[in-house]
Amino acid sequence: MEPNEPNLPNDNLNVPPPVEPSVPVSPPVNPFQPQPQPDPFQQPVQSVQPQPVVFQQPVQPQPMPVAPVGQVPPVKQSPLNKKTMMVIGIVAGVILLASVVTAVVLTSSNSSQNKAEDKSDVVKKEEEPVVEKEVAVPTGYQRVGEADFGYANVPDDWVKFGEIGAPSGTMMQYSDTAGFSVVTVTKYPNTYSLDEFTSMLLESLSSGPSVIQTKTTVDGNTANLLSQDYTSTEGKVLDTYVFEENDQLATISIEYKSADASVAKEIISSYRLEK
Repeated sequence: MEPNEPNLPNDNLNVPPPVEPSVPVSPPVNPFQPQPQPDPFQQPVQSVQPQPVVFQQPVQPQPMPVAPVGQVPPVKQSPLNKKTMMVIGIVAGVILLASVVTAVVLTSSNSSQNKAEDKSDVVKKEEEPVVEKEVAVPTGYQRVGEADFGYANVPDDWVKFGEIGAPSGTMMQYSDTAGFSVVTVTKYPNTYSLDEFTSMLLESLSSGPSVIQTKTTVDGNTANLLSQDYTSTEGKVLDTYVFEENDQLATISIEYKSADASVAKEIISSYRLEK
């Protein structure tokens, strides 16, 4: 006995075969045909989430400040502009102050200079007295002198006098007939200054009475006057005028009685280098 076989379907039955899932099949790629490329500028579409709507309060317009008629409305400046304007103001103030100080200094300097010039003019007027070119000869006087030593007025009775032992041509002398009152004009080479030469004369006169030294003028030139009083011993006064004229040092010595001071004054005031 044969084993039992299962009941199999009949092959003759029209039973459809099982259906397999379809898989898309890409067509074959042609290597010689250009393939489409993705668009680089095309962005993928993203979903946009809706945003809630927020209602804001309306902004009230602020009124613009209006300046009164005739006034300029104020301009609001930044802190930097304020500092800049402050610096500019300070610099301008310093420049203005410097200008004022400079002007005051210049004015003061000019004023001082003008005062100094005015003062110098006064000093010059005091030091340079007006010297008359023509000298009048009073009654009782005569005009005497020489071109090398100058000219002066002396009393009518005075005569030319020569010092015993004095070298000829070194001095000019006139005296009264008694030889008591004498005027002597001497010229020296300009080897020393006026003050140095005056100091040398003071040393030579130191053996006599005390010397009184004063400043004066002779023929418009600054002179040193050395006065000695010999009244107690010789009954006379000796005045020696030391001055510089025409690049030469000169002395005028006048010996006279104290009662004849007016004669000595006339001699020295009338002295001129030119006649």
